[in-house]
Amino acid sequence: MAKIITDDATLRTYIPNVLATVDDEVSLFDKLSPHLNMAESWLIENVTGQPVFDKIAIGDRDMRFVNVAMFVVSHAFAMAIPSLDLVLTPNGFGIVSNNNIAPASAERVERLINSLYVIKSQCLTDLLPMLRADVNWHDSEQCKWLAESIIQDLNLISKCGDKNDPYADYDTDRWGVFLALRQKSYDIEQEIANGWISQQLMARLRKCEATATYYDEIRSLISLVKGVICANLRTGVLNRKLLDDAVSYIRSKPKIFPEWYESDTAKLFTPPIFENEKKSGGYFF
Repeated sequence: MAKIITDDATLRTYIPNVLATVDDEVSLFDKLSPHLNMAESWLIENVTGQPVFDKIAIGDRDMRFVNVAMFVVSHAFAMAIPSLDLVLTPNGFGIVSNNNIAPASAERVERLINSLYVIKSQCLTDLLPMLRADVNWHDSEQCKWLAESIIQDLNLISKCGDKNDPYADYDTDRWGVFLALRQKSYDIEQEIANGWISQQLMARLRKCEATATYYDEIRSLISLVKGVICANLRTGVLNRKLLDDAVSYIRSKPKIFPEWYESDTAKLFTPPIFENEKKSGGYFF
């Protein structure tokens, strides 16, 4: 049973230009109920987790609630639209219509569905930073999944495309493009971690980004790494000079980045000093 949109009146506040139903008609809420449940389930499984979702549902009608409600309604309505004006008769499907209202064209219906998916995408984009700032969300499986990559902001998608891979579905399927972007960035993140940042420090950066628990030095390093990854996805070129600068920055602040010094990556930048001894293969007078 839906927990965010619980009645017809609440539903209609998020869907404009809906005609009132008469007493013997099925309400819009009843028609959309299965889709509302599916939309909530998707959001719980992929983004919020059940405990945080329940708190949003029973809490104040703040911006998190509004974003969740708009997401649920947009997702549910978009899924339901193709069947809302169809009825199944003993002889097949028919179109619901009357003499006063002309049926909408296929183009207008398609534009409506696309606009709903744009709203859904924007709600996800706005909701994630709100969740990252919530300590109650930090122990969720969804937060742990987000921390598996340093690419955690849906707005990054627009900075990573190029003319050959422009992420054409960015507006209507931002989540799907986001997943594809994280997958493409995995090898780049691994190369950066092994060659410059270290796996230990990269894990810390990812967690700090997912939980919004960082200070200026950490934030600066995260921004640099994300910038290098996005540029590599866009151009195919890894900015090694900038990553070398990042290492210099890390080495200048040993108290802030102690895990880097304990890593195998750090040894790449601190080679052993040659001792000129008689037993050495390269001994010279």
